[in-house]
This record gives sequence, C-alpha cells and structure tokens, in this order.
Amino acid sequence: MAASISELIDGIDSALYARLKTAVEIGRWPNGEALRQDQREHALQLVIAWERQHMPPHARTGYLPPRPDVSAASLELKARRKKEADANSFEPGGEDA
Repeated sequence: MAASISELIDGIDSALYARLKTAVEIGRWPNGEALRQDQREHALQLVIAWERQHMPPHARTGYLPPRPDVSAASLELKARRKKEADANSFEPGGEDA
C-alpha cells in the first residue's frame, strides 16, 4: 500500500529535509550525483510540503512578505504631486500681467 503524502512528510526529519533542500539548490545529491529533472521537481515538492508542516510562513521557501497597499500609496503620491504642481504653476494674466 502506498504511503500518503502526509505520512511521507511525517517520515522526513530535519536532517533529511536539509539534504533535500541542498540537493534542490545545487542540483546534486550529497554523493555528488546530479539530480534528474524529475528528481529535482519531486524533492522540491517534498521540501515545500515539509516546510508547510514544520515552519512558520516567513521561513518557507518562496516566501514573499506582504506588500503595502500599492493602490492607496499610489493615490497618495499622485495627490501630493498634483498639489505640488499646482502650487508651483504659473498662471498667465496674474499679478505680473
């Protein structure tokens, strides 16, 4: 009977996880043999699955921190630039005309 992915992940200790992660990173097994593409893909899937069960999100492979609300920051910057441009604009027919 085949083991479930959860059972497989439960069988990976931190030392094996480290070896798998290094193998994925450098493309070679600890004995120096090159990983085949399918081995690399499967090892990466195991690394990601192990991290999901054992690590906080910020420590996982591929983690990107949350971005600030770009749309609000962009609108604020546009408003500030418009205000500065309006303050520095010259209107013909004003006091100098």
